[in-house]
Amino acid sequence: MPDESGAQLVRVTDRRHSAEHERAFPRNPASVPNDNGPTGEVAPASPGGEVMDDWGIGTPSPATSVMTPTAQPWAGWPAEWGTGWQSQSGWQSRISTVFSCVRVNSHAIGSMTPTLYRGRFPLPRGSEGWRTWTTNPQPELYSGWDEFAQQIDASLEMRGNAYVMPTSFYRDGYPRTFFALDPDRCTPRIEDGQRRIYGPSGEDITDDALHLRYLSVPGEAVGIGPLQGAGSSLVSAAALDVYGANLARQGGIPWGVLESEQRLSPRQAHLARDEYVAGRQNLTGAPAVLPYGMKLNTLTLNPRDMALLDLKVFDEQRIAGAFGVHPSMVNLPAPEGLTYANRVDLRTEHFLLTLRPTASKMATAFSAWALPGFVQLKLNASEYLQGTIQQRVETYLPLLQTIDPVTGRPVISAEELRELVGLPPGGDLAGTTLDTLAQLTSGTQ
Repeated sequence: MPDESGAQLVRVTDRRHSAEHERAFPRNPASVPNDNGPTGEVAPASPGGEVMDDWGIGTPSPATSVMTPTAQPWAGWPAEWGTGWQSQSGWQSRISTVFSCVRVNSHAIGSMTPTLYRGRFPLPRGSEGWRTWTTNPQPELYSGWDEFAQQIDASLEMRGNAYVMPTSFYRDGYPRTFFALDPDRCTPRIEDGQRRIYGPSGEDITDDALHLRYLSVPGEAVGIGPLQGAGSSLVSAAALDVYGANLARQGGIPWGVLESEQRLSPRQAHLARDEYVAGRQNLTGAPAVLPYGMKLNTLTLNPRDMALLDLKVFDEQRIAGAFGVHPSMVNLPAPEGLTYANRVDLRTEHFLLTLRPTASKMATAFSAWALPGFVQLKLNASEYLQGTIQQRVETYLPLLQTIDPVTGRPVISAEELRELVGLPPGGDLAGTTLDTLAQLTSGTQ
């Protein structure tokens, strides 16, 4: 508008918010925040909470003695964002090899029959010192000893620790029934030079509970499991799993790329691609015509290279090695140089290097915790190590045909042979040949 002299002026209106206005920035400290409701109401969020890190919930790392920060979800965070990378469970839930290795080892431990011995001799069922928990330590929870043993081994391998709590006792004060506690809810500590165990509610359960550790180091109350030893391979394998899934979900690998000398808008690029695809479908052997001065470049990457499959296999082989399982036992490619001649010894090697140390650790711990001094627990691995029917027949049949010069009887009886090769009791095996016995056992395991 003009002023008194006739010059044109510009009117300026101050529309800035005052400090008290609700839209003022920076916000007035006295203003009321947005009403978002309680934490966790905005899907797909869950309430933030403590996250298990490498050394426990909110515990300082022994290497630095500094409290390690943990990632936590917040209301409204994208569902595909993972927050469990600092926890062992975040890795293992993404990697099938971890489950496969734990399954192989825990099932093998569960197949070992618990037998009580007094000196060198096994205790018969019902005799003095025999315990009912060798058949089922807690009938309300388990179908048998095998299920309980699988849980103990799985806890040791997944968490590095296993905890057993008694629920009733014999008159001599030793446990009569017991069950495996959730290892994530128990906390071991070194206090005044002694190891103390605290239960799910923070109560001291040291005097009653049994604590087993997969691998222990001086000065640490917690055990170290295979997952901690394979930490870098777990992270890499989990990342490659996500990468491969995204690659497949987003349409796989393109076989070629259309390049243009001109700068195209997104709409032009899509039209050029669609025209090329439509033109290819109508060709009857004639050469293709590329629009917009384009040229076609085919990609030389194959799906195996694009998906980094060799790197993924390498990481999973390292994970299997941390669990003491040969890769071929969990459907992974065997390392180069492994031939069929030494493949047949894998089960024996698996037992000697992995299963026997774990079984011995369990037997020794339960013998000291749940048995009087004159009785010991041993886990019988004969069912896991037994050969095929043909191998057993070839081994045991000559013993039936060999006469002991002292007693004048065969080294083993016909009933013992039947039990060893898996035949039902009853019947005479005198004069049986290797071929006929093999036919008799052809339907057994």
